[in-house]
Amino acid sequence: MDDINFDILKSLNILYVEDEEEIREEMTLSNRDFFKSFIVAVDGKDGLKKFQENSIDIIITDIQMPKLNGLDMIEEIRKSSDIPIIITTAFTEISYLQKSIKLKVDGYVSKPLNLKELLKIVSKASIKIVNERLTKSLEEINKNLEKKVDEKVEELREKDKIMLQQSKYAMMGEIIDAVAHQWRQPLTSIDMLSFGISSDFKHKINENYCNNISKKIKEQVHHLNSTLDEFRNFFRVDKKIDTFSIKDVINSVLTLVKDEFNKERINIELNGNMDIKIEAYYNEFKHIILNIINNSKDAFSDNSIKNKKIKISVSSTETKATISIKDNAGGIADEVLPNIFEPNFTTKKVKGTGIGLYIIKTIIDKIGGKIEVESIYSKDNELEGANFKIIVDKL
Repeated sequence: MDDINFDILKSLNILYVEDEEEIREEMTLSNRDFFKSFIVAVDGKDGLKKFQENSIDIIITDIQMPKLNGLDMIEEIRKSSDIPIIITTAFTEISYLQKSIKLKVDGYVSKPLNLKELLKIVSKASIKIVNERLTKSLEEINKNLEKKVDEKVEELREKDKIMLQQSKYAMMGEIIDAVAHQWRQPLTSIDMLSFGISSDFKHKINENYCNNISKKIKEQVHHLNSTLDEFRNFFRVDKKIDTFSIKDVINSVLTLVKDEFNKERINIELNGNMDIKIEAYYNEFKHIILNIINNSKDAFSDNSIKNKKIKISVSSTETKATISIKDNAGGIADEVLPNIFEPNFTTKKVKGTGIGLYIIKTIIDKIGGKIEVESIYSKDNELEGANFKIIVDKL
């Protein structure tokens, strides 16, 4: 019985339709242990009723029966189902064979029934059942998988939104600190000009003097307003892609950090064609530049670097613009480079959250760009700095 799959047979619900009691009882005794269930009907009418009431996988039926013969029962069943059907009969009339072929019967067993032959035919017919079960199972798996993928994608989107917000909150403290540095100098200048007016009031104050003082105060107020506008715009949500030059976005960032970086004696050098235009979310792109140079500033402090330099260079091909941000802040160890864009991974000793660089990559991915980083080594093969390259489409 090598060509009989007993495991499959054991999973099948069989409907056996036979009007002769002796044959019916003999078949039930000899077959019921091979199948999951072996349901018996006494004629075609009873068989049709039990087919409708039960979950049946294969039907084995006689032809000549009272009330409703086997072929008429099959004809009724075929109106709603293509279930595998096997005929058991002692008749070989051409008319029976022709009708059974028309009704797409799956097999024939001649009476008197041979158990081995019957099991072979049932096993062969069950291939159709197995294929249907596999197809249904795969469809269900695919359906569940699609649902899980959609749920996971939505979960990741929400996670990215939360992390972006967290990153902005973390950056807010640094920006407020930068704004305080930016405002300190013009406020001090205004204070000194005010004191000068009070001191000079005892002396003769002419129109030129007043105009000069007024001009200087307006310049300082303009500087205060510019800084405030940059701060306000930084946290504004971009709703559409903007077109801007690399120079515009870099100058905007430098307006925010200029005084603080001067205080820290960090030299920023600009090279290349800064007039190249790109398409991106303007404020988010500022976030990228600011985050990278602030990381350099923190690394300068952590590594006690004295001669602090950041070099921002722009190069291009026919279709791409590359913004290179290179520092000499001590670099990033080669073994951690592959992980720095992962969420919650940080190289900072104290205040790192591991959000910033992950968000940077997320923003760049969103506009179809990419970001790369490499370590810079000195002539003595000592780790010296890091070079971040932002590659985006240019206009």
